[in-house]
Amino acid sequence: MRHPQTAQPLRPHTANNRRQHQAFLNDVAEDSAQHLLWVEWFKTLPLFVDFGNIRAVHACWDESAIARLRPWLDEENRLKPESWVHAFDKQHVLFRLLETILKGQSWRCL
Repeated sequence: MRHPQTAQPLRPHTANNRRQHQAFLNDVAEDSAQHLLWVEWFKTLPLFVDFGNIRAVHACWDESAIARLRPWLDEENRLKPESWVHAFDKQHVLFRLLETILKGQSWRCL
């Protein structure tokens, strides 16, 4: 996925980022039709599900973060297409909210 104005990847292609999904890149050529198909499929997944008595999220169910995410989500709790750019901007509130639910909360130790 690329930034609509700069055409740069939304997720920087740093050595660490590439290492995190190198096995995937080994199996699926980067920017191939199959690669793009998988990226599009991942974009269809909800960030969380709430069935009333059962809730699921990748890392941290944070009521406040989930409530604040709502403007960027569609009715199925997926990121709206126009939200993706902000999701990768470390200075944007959406990035921080996603970090909370997808990676969990973190605190600095003194």
